Amino acid sequence: FRVNGSDNDLGPVRPIPMKLKHPAWLLAAPWAPDRKVYWNFSIDQVRQRKLSVLRELAQNYDLDGLEIDFARSPITLPLGQQWKNRQHLTTFMRSVRLMTMEVARQRGRPMLLAARVPENIAGCRIDGIDIETWARDQLLDIIVLGCRSFEGDVADFRQVTSGTPIKILGGSDEHHTS
Repeated sequence: FRVNGSDNDLGPVRPIPMKLKHPAWLLAAPWAPDRKVYWNFSIDQVRQRKLSVLRELAQNYDLDGLEIDFARSPITLPLGQQWKNRQHLTTFMRSVRLMTMEVARQRGRPMLLAARVPENIAGCRIDGIDIETWARDQLLDIIVLGCRSFEGDVADFRQVTSGTPIKILGGSDEHHTS
């Protein structure tokens, strides 16, 4: 589940009605400061909307798990304030984890939760992803390292996940090469 993206990531598409209705919930990228197209996860309504989409997927389809992609479109918090606002992404992940645990309980089998994050801890911090807290609190089952890179810092992520059952998965994207 690509958690964020612009309306034209995959070419021209119909505008997203929720974005038209709530432009104050959006952020611009540094390369296009006049185009607000990314959801701002420091806003509770944005987190709740994304959670409702994930809940619908989890409850209506017999999935083994969900992967939330924070790496492909990493703008989720106000630029320059990502680390300061990291608790919002942690709150979101905690909500998603609780939801997947509830769905797992209802269906009588696990629902795994993965997050695709930047390929190193520094990149996570730049994007406002408190991966240390996510690992410590076991808010996920799998950490998928980066996209468009074969340079994942496995050693640092192993240190962060030490003593937890969290698995680390290398990521690559041959279609979108660096």
